[in-house]
Amino acid sequence: MPGPEQCKCNCKIFSIQKDISSKTSQCVFRCANSKCRRKFRIRINSFIDLFPYNTLRLIPEIINCFICRNLNAQDAVKYLTSEKNITVSSHLVTQVCDSLRDVISKYLFVVYETEILGDENKGGYFSVDESMFGHVNGNQYWLLGIVDNSNHDDFRIDFEETRDTDSIKAFISKHVKIGKNICTDGWTGYNYLDQFNSGYNRFRHNHGGGDFGFGVESTSHIESI
Repeated sequence: MPGPEQCKCNCKIFSIQKDISSKTSQCVFRCANSKCRRKFRIRINSFIDLFPYNTLRLIPEIINCFICRNLNAQDAVKYLTSEKNITVSSHLVTQVCDSLRDVISKYLFVVYETEILGDENKGGYFSVDESMFGHVNGNQYWLLGIVDNSNHDDFRIDFEETRDTDSIKAFISKHVKIGKNICTDGWTGYNYLDQFNSGYNRFRHNHGGGDFGFGVESTSHIESI
């Protein structure tokens, strides 16, 4: 296939305009082949504009790995190299992955019932986790999530500025009925759950050591949400 800096006719693509003051606010790339002269337009400050123009033909392939094939960054590099015969750096794949996370998080709205998890004797084990967003623009924030281990379609999320004990404590008490079992990793923000008066029973797993638990005590599903 043509390289990332090449047109479909195998000739080099070059930038002929990048004028943010123009009405269209587009960056235009044109094929150098006088018989082709195919144009490629990219809106300035769009998702695609985050990446060097000589990698643009790779971006759809990388996104396909994440969206359609459900691969992580490391496996995406292996797949593109071995199956698609595409040379791509792990840095670019990770950059695309982080950018996608940031874009999706800005438009992430979860519609769910207002009832608290574990109410009316439904569910007894719940996994909680946190993930940082804002890799691209530096405005970092945390996504806190919790899922019913007996019903993976039943989960809650909140956005917080930090993942400290106060934020985690407020999040769990808001969404999970007192007396339930909470499955976590080793992050110190969950240590309050070990106290007798926390109101919850904690099942702690060492993710760094490969321990994600088994069955209803597993934290594997919340890790993939």
